[in-house]
Amino acid sequence: VVLIASLVVMMLCSQTLARQLNLYDDYANAGQLLAFGIFAMMLQATTVMPLALMQARMESTAYLFASISIAVSQLATVAIALVVFDAGVWGVIIAMASTFAVFGILLTIREFSKSSPVPDMQLLWKIVAFSLPFIPSGLFFFVLHSGDQFFLINYYDAATLGIYALAYRVAKGVTTFASGPLMQVW
Repeated sequence: VVLIASLVVMMLCSQTLARQLNLYDDYANAGQLLAFGIFAMMLQATTVMPLALMQARMESTAYLFASISIAVSQLATVAIALVVFDAGVWGVIIAMASTFAVFGILLTIREFSKSSPVPDMQLLWKIVAFSLPFIPSGLFFFVLHSGDQFFLINYYDAATLGIYALAYRVAKGVTTFASGPLMQVW
C-alpha cells in the first residue's frame, strides 16, 4: 500500500520535481522520463519481499543466485540498450523496468508456490506498524545514494554522469553480495 501510494504521489509530482531540478534544460520530456524512472525503481521493490522471504527461510543459495541473476540481467539489458540500440536514458530506464518486472513476477510466483499467499493479518499489522517509522529513512537513503546525480547534472554532461552512475552501481555490487547479505542474516 505504501509502495503504491508513494508511486502515485511521485508520478503526479514528477513534472514539478523535474522543473525544480532543472531537468528540462537537458531533456524536453524530463517529467515523463522522471515518472517512468520512478516507476522502474518501484518495480525493483517487487523483488524485495520474495528475496526477504528467501532469507527468512535461510535459502542462502537461492538468495545469492537470484541476486546475481538480477544484477547480471540488469547490467546486460542496460548494456544492450545503450550499445546495440543506442537508446540513451530511455533505454536504460526501460531495461531496468523490464528486468525488475520479470524478476518481480518470477520471484513472486516462486514464493506463492512455497507458501500461502494469504498472510496472517494480525502479524501483518504488527509488521506494518513496525516498518512505518523506516519510511523517512528510505527517502533519505534514496537522496543519499541517488539524489546526487540530479544535482551533478547541472555541472557535468550526461555522458560523464552516466559513467559515474554505472561505476556507482558496480561498486554497490560489493554491498549487494558481501556486507548486505551478511548484515541481513546477522
